[in-house]
Amino acid sequence: MNLVTVTVSGETLYSGNALGEVSIEFDVNESVELNTAESGSTTTDVNGSYDIDLQPGLYNVTLTKSITQGSEETVAYEGFDTLVLTKGQGASTKDFTLEKKTVTVSGKVSYDGNNIENVTVNFLPVNFTLDINSATVLSDEEGSYSVELMPVSGEDVEYNLTAIITNITGNDYNYYWTEIISISEDDIQTGVAKNIILERKQD
Repeated sequence: MNLVTVTVSGETLYSGNALGEVSIEFDVNESVELNTAESGSTTTDVNGSYDIDLQPGLYNVTLTKSITQGSEETVAYEGFDTLVLTKGQGASTKDFTLEKKTVTVSGKVSYDGNNIENVTVNFLPVNFTLDINSATVLSDEEGSYSVELMPVSGEDVEYNLTAIITNITGNDYNYYWTEIISISEDDIQTGVAKNIILERKQD
């Protein structure tokens, strides 16, 4: 017969602020004999809140927030913790903190002084032997874009940045931008600002 479950609720946080749409895995801690815990999982809402019923026991908790960029999915935030629930315990509150794993690269896309929307911006690792993903985003109606790129511990990582669009002003021309950018773990907290100024491709 199962034990009475404990309702656990709380928030997922990054730098003290709520972080929504985080996946939480509650796994049985196998190092404990006769552990009565039973694995469970949930996802926080857009405000970072969660609510789950769990069996008493000791849990290892894994938290991840992934971001889809084009056809690639990148783990942007990650966290690990433990949770202890005792028999007969009432409802419990537990907040979890995550760490950022990626570098935010953001800026404006413009041409001839005007911000341009719907520009495809690609980031492709220069060194294909590194275990990192490429990423693709579109600039929004204000010309802004934002992408999460994966650094590598202890070294700088180069990405080939390319941006291209056809027919900005009614003329059937290609407009483009290309350069190599470099990121590192030191950029995780600050991010990297990179504006893209399109040039008209010569015929």
